[in-house]
Amino acid sequence: MKRSVFDTLKVLSQRQRMKAAGVKGKIDEKDLEIIYSFTKKLVKELGSFVHAVILWGSIMRENKYNDIDLLVLVDDLHQPITDEIVSTYRLALGKILAELNAVNKLHITTLGISDYWDAVRNSDPVIITLLRDGTPIVDTGFFKPMKKLLEKGRFKPSKEAVEAHLNRAKLLLRASNTHMLIAVDDLYWAVMDACQSALMSKELTPGVPSELPKMMKKEFNKKITESDLKLIEDIRVLIKNMSIGKIKTIKGKELDELRNKVERFVQKIEKIIRTKENKKISKKKTSKTSSKK
Repeated sequence: MKRSVFDTLKVLSQRQRMKAAGVKGKIDEKDLEIIYSFTKKLVKELGSFVHAVILWGSIMRENKYNDIDLLVLVDDLHQPITDEIVSTYRLALGKILAELNAVNKLHITTLGISDYWDAVRNSDPVIITLLRDGTPIVDTGFFKPMKKLLEKGRFKPSKEAVEAHLNRAKLLLRASNTHMLIAVDDLYWAVMDACQSALMSKELTPGVPSELPKMMKKEFNKKITESDLKLIEDIRVLIKNMSIGKIKTIKGKELDELRNKVERFVQKIEKIIRTKENKKISKKKTSKTSSKK
């Protein structure tokens, strides 16, 4: 599916997952008034650009939340969607939400009808759920007919759609591993920055990463342990092996253990630096008192 200048099906999917748990309840009159007022103002402001406003999300399955999800279908077929149109739309949206004092109450997802149709045609699970549970507040013929066809069982996932979702699942799985490796890189730089900060506090110029364990041992021999020095060297070697492709994955347990070690190390370095700063301040105060006498 092509990328939309508005929201995407991925956004819809994420919001569905975030609404997966809640407290049972009903849509009260105040909520309905906000929904209808928003819809009326939006259609008045944007006219035929708006093709449908649909109430959706877990609130439609009788779960009560502090916010309300609305999907707005807009016309991206009869006129090209330029940056100017997107900006005008967003300004109008913001203005209406502000007027209704509903910025934190209404969550608006916007989808072009071309992306909407592609999703319907491919029986995208997100859109199928929306068709099944959603209720149109305004509809120019793009939602209710599709809902009826769904009820009659006319939407069958294509082979291409099945493959697309399977490929996306595998892609997301690979991405999760990449995120964990990125986390290791962040932890590496946390250790390096902590070491460099400690050395600079002693008015020393930090060396290259391979020299840091030796420098830290020399300057903070009584304040850091052998396990601290081992952490500096181990994480340096780990990141080097990752960079050359020798290590391609890391287990969640290993990442958690590494993060805990790095957190304790950074806290220790901060304590060393703060203690040194406090001693300097105390020494200055003592010196000023002595000079006055």
